[in-house]
Amino acid sequence: MPPTDDDVDLDHAYLSARAGTPATLLGPEGEPVLALTLGEPSQERVAGGWASWSVDLVGPADPRLDQSTYRVRFDDGEAWLFLVPVAGDDATTTYQSTFTREAETP
Repeated sequence: MPPTDDDVDLDHAYLSARAGTPATLLGPEGEPVLALTLGEPSQERVAGGWASWSVDLVGPADPRLDQSTYRVRFDDGEAWLFLVPVAGDDATTTYQSTFTREAETP
């Protein structure tokens, strides 16, 4: 899945600035499939030259999607995310995406 001109860089700062905002999971033809709310990313951890963090996205209980890679639209662009359903109840499903990148050197 090559990046496109519409792709956003989902670094920790980007996700932190957009916590609580809506996102839309897209279907194979780019059609809206599921409304999500972007959560606050976890604290960024740096070890061995790598930075990692995760972020939750909360959607409705139905449909509850399988773990997979999905195209997600944000207010200013789109990105591919590997989403894993990690929690759910009668009203919601929480999906998590984890990021690992080379740590920036000071």
